[in-house]
Amino acid sequence: MRLTVFTLAYFAASLGLAQTTSDSTTLEAVLVQSTRGLSRAYAETQVDRATLLAQGTGRDLPVLLQWQPSLLITSDAGNGVGYTGIRVRGSDATRTNVTVNGVPINDAESQGVFWVNMPDLSQSAASVQVQRGVGSSTNGTGAFGATVNIQTESSVKAKSLLHLSYGSFGTQKFSLSHSSGLLQERWSFDLRVSNINSNGFIDRASSELQSYWASASYLAGKEKQIPIKLLHFGGREKTYQAWWGVPIEKYKGISSDLRDHYERNLGYTYRNSQDSANLFNSKSEQYNYYLYPNETDNYGQYHTHLYSSIPLTAHQRLSATLFHTYGAGYFEQFKPQGNLQDYGVGQALDSSLWIGDITRQRWLQNHLFGLNLAYQGDFVKTQVQAGLFASQYKGQHYGDITAISAADLASALRYYQSTGDKFDASAFVKIRHKIAPFQHLSLDLQQRMVAHQGLGTDNDLLNIDFQHQFQFFNPKIAWEKQGPHHLLYASLSRSHREPARSDYTDGGSTSVVRPERLDDLELGWRWLRSGFQFSANAFAMLYQDQLVLTGRVNDVGTPLRTNVDRSQRIGLELESQAILHRNSQHLLSAMGNLTLSDNRIATMDIVWLDYATWEEHVTQVTNTPISYSPAFLAMAGVQYQKAAWTFQLRNRWVGRQYLDNSGELSRSLDPYNYAEFQATYTARQSLDLGKASFSPVFDLQIINLFNTRYASNGYSWGYTYGSADVIQEVFVFPQAGRHFLLSMRLNF
Repeated sequence: MRLTVFTLAYFAASLGLAQTTSDSTTLEAVLVQSTRGLSRAYAETQVDRATLLAQGTGRDLPVLLQWQPSLLITSDAGNGVGYTGIRVRGSDATRTNVTVNGVPINDAESQGVFWVNMPDLSQSAASVQVQRGVGSSTNGTGAFGATVNIQTESSVKAKSLLHLSYGSFGTQKFSLSHSSGLLQERWSFDLRVSNINSNGFIDRASSELQSYWASASYLAGKEKQIPIKLLHFGGREKTYQAWWGVPIEKYKGISSDLRDHYERNLGYTYRNSQDSANLFNSKSEQYNYYLYPNETDNYGQYHTHLYSSIPLTAHQRLSATLFHTYGAGYFEQFKPQGNLQDYGVGQALDSSLWIGDITRQRWLQNHLFGLNLAYQGDFVKTQVQAGLFASQYKGQHYGDITAISAADLASALRYYQSTGDKFDASAFVKIRHKIAPFQHLSLDLQQRMVAHQGLGTDNDLLNIDFQHQFQFFNPKIAWEKQGPHHLLYASLSRSHREPARSDYTDGGSTSVVRPERLDDLELGWRWLRSGFQFSANAFAMLYQDQLVLTGRVNDVGTPLRTNVDRSQRIGLELESQAILHRNSQHLLSAMGNLTLSDNRIATMDIVWLDYATWEEHVTQVTNTPISYSPAFLAMAGVQYQKAAWTFQLRNRWVGRQYLDNSGELSRSLDPYNYAEFQATYTARQSLDLGKASFSPVFDLQIINLFNTRYASNGYSWGYTYGSADVIQEVFVFPQAGRHFLLSMRLNF
């Protein structure tokens, strides 16, 4: 773990300087305003810090957001620690734009967010906003499913927090954070260190996660009106690979079907007696294909942000952010009886040494540099925001053979190497104007330019040589009417999105991959009365050239995608909260949300490969459901508070998810539901130990309360072998049964 120089300055300041406190608008709130937008005419929800702390017992941030409308989560290890994923309105994680204080977090090339690289991020978050649909213009890749805006915590009061968790599958969390408060009325320092470990529910799916957080803030100017903040945070993870999944035949426990699956794949997937014994002898929900002890992913990611904000007038402000992200790491794999000729190397070795058990590492190293500039102005009837964004990505992809049983290697043999270069720049202006009493009209215009290039050799030894430039114009218009207890709104947005690197490297000919376009219409109503709130949002998301998931994955588990000409997601989202009973002793409340949607592809071709002749066979389908897009999602919960106790029970329902775009039930995940129960005890009186005062909070989470057996994710591919009959292979990712997490938060 790397700590910054701010650690020393932090402790020196905490020991030697007098403290004063005041309440003020945080710099982070100013910075995220441009990404959260001016208009309220979007479908969005907020998750506050209290909720993040209560839920943040070691599981990844997507798990903490799982109760939000239209959102579902997945976990490779089955217990929410390690690699987790998020889908919103059926859109995969690459379509969810994530920012921290306005800085893009999505990987520039893959477009995904790897939460495992930022363990315990929720511990340093003040709030998380989830915008569904296109939402407001933001930095980085465009949002096709949702935008997740994270605002970090910045306290003007001195405080410390020790957070300890322990639970099933050896899950443990240690987190210690401290804020200095405002020192000499100008300085403040924050520091956090976290460590999370878990064995995982799936066999060998362990996680070792570390992270740190350090910041220094200064209020410049005579009136201390110019905040300057330097933030540095990072994380390192070591996770055992669990992306292979469980064959559907094993998960369902039908021995004859499992034997057929085994015989179909004998000699390719199952290559030796250890593979065979593992398949038949492991538990049906916990099977992990990998047996090599160091089949692990090892990666570190480090972020540095420098923020400042300058008031131009009493109602105008200019903000700037410089940022840099550095990532480096590898995953290691073991390949029994490999042939160096398949790797294009080995010329330095005698040909008799080319066959052996091969250990290989596939590396990624990258830098992302960027700048955000934002202007905010608040006038009599008009609010204005404008911004400029630019980033430059440089990436190195390479693979090394580090060991072969047939020979002693003096140094690693590099068998592929390629580069990635991506420049991203955008400019936006947002105007919200009062057109009548309690009515506003908003206009949001963004121009974005992307240049992406890849050169070299891929891991399958195929040449990479693509170079593409895109110009996107993304307009949005919204209307809202505010009443005494309600809000009516409507918005129409257009967004474009470029293909990811894997669409070029894994999708065949680069000429057939096209950028996507989305037109998003949102109509909503929010109603708020004392003790009750309700919202309804109807959406129509109409796509041109959407890159839909095919159900297949590449050799490292990355989902493969293909363009379809026309597709749509049309649905209705309902959300409500109500206080059922309240007096001086008790508070009983209920909450829930429901999403009903129809997710369809007009026409597409599904290609099957005949392994006997290596010819392709095409099946055309029409009006077919989009993969991984359930038509039904719901949540219902109840919360009861009495004195120092809070009890909460919530249940999530997820409809059928098709694993490809054929609409075949045999290639789908059955509908499922699961429940979580949480009990929280907050001590009413602090514990005084000498000069220190401690306020403990205890949380007990019982996850999957009713021990539901379900799989939240999967993948599939099909092929033929000398006939027209399609042979299908389906793998699913089972989730853990009933388990628990117990935590203690100690505020001092």
